[in-house]
Amino acid sequence: MLWNQSPFRGLVTWALLVLGTAISCLLAVRQMNRSSLPTVPPVALVVAMAVSGSTWGSIPLVAMPDDPAYRALTGMLVFAPLAANAVFSASVPRLFWAFHLGVVITASIGYLRSGSATDLDTVLVLVYTIPLAP
Repeated sequence: MLWNQSPFRGLVTWALLVLGTAISCLLAVRQMNRSSLPTVPPVALVVAMAVSGSTWGSIPLVAMPDDPAYRALTGMLVFAPLAANAVFSASVPRLFWAFHLGVVITASIGYLRSGSATDLDTVLVLVYTIPLAP
């Protein structure tokens, strides 16, 4: 849906970065011994989750469409991973916060750069997720 509305180069860059960080998270998890999962996740996995969150949150920076109607799609691509993160990593607080803050900080910068009232509202909602997080 965004292919005709956003900069093509930005979308491809973002998609490749998301794929790369997903692979790095997968590799970090696979290195862990499944029979004895640590109570504290390895630093490599925490860093991978932070980079992954920042990558997901970067879509407003690299591929923000000019049409306000399509900007809502970038919002969906920011909020959907936040919801998934709450489901899948809330039981491991360090991983949860690494991803969550990466998304919120990076996406907020992207939305603040655009300067529209709707985008400022999106930033407020993103920031509001921090105290509501598990």
